[in-house]
Amino acid sequence: MSVKHDIQMFCTVILLIIAAACSLFQKDVELRHTVKLHPVSSNGILLPLLVSKSIDTRTKELLEYEGDVKRVELTGVSVKLDSLSEVNTENINGEIAFAEAGSADFTILGKWDGVNKEKDNVQGEERGMTLTDSSASQKLSELMSKGRMVTFRFKTDINSYTPGAAMILTLDSKITVEI
Repeated sequence: MSVKHDIQMFCTVILLIIAAACSLFQKDVELRHTVKLHPVSSNGILLPLLVSKSIDTRTKELLEYEGDVKRVELTGVSVKLDSLSEVNTENINGEIAFAEAGSADFTILGKWDGVNKEKDNVQGEERGMTLTDSSASQKLSELMSKGRMVTFRFKTDINSYTPGAAMILTLDSKITVEI
């Protein structure tokens, strides 16, 4: 073999390594957002369980990798209902929706239909939620990837509950970053 051929082979191998390195230098970072929603009262009278709360999705991880985030993917949504022992209904129907903070254009993320508070053990148990469709998940992932303020709204048909009642929403996501 000639020296010229060896140099060509070496350069070819180096170029292949560089081309492959683009996908080799990525890292997945798991994130968890927890939102606790409490019902509100007016002059001591509890209002129907329609609550909303805005959260800042700019996590320290997003700030750390700012400019290097390739993708944010919502990997799971779970809910936990607390202090519902005095709820006056056996079955709970409801939905979780979200919108960019300041917008009234809410997108339904997931729903409950006929969840039995005793049989389905929703009291104090974290349970996964079925998402309504992938476009809602993608829209929320996009807002999260941009670090936007997001308002979550929990609406249900419960109209009698204890003052300490709360719905805890947990969003699990994965960000893929270039390093």
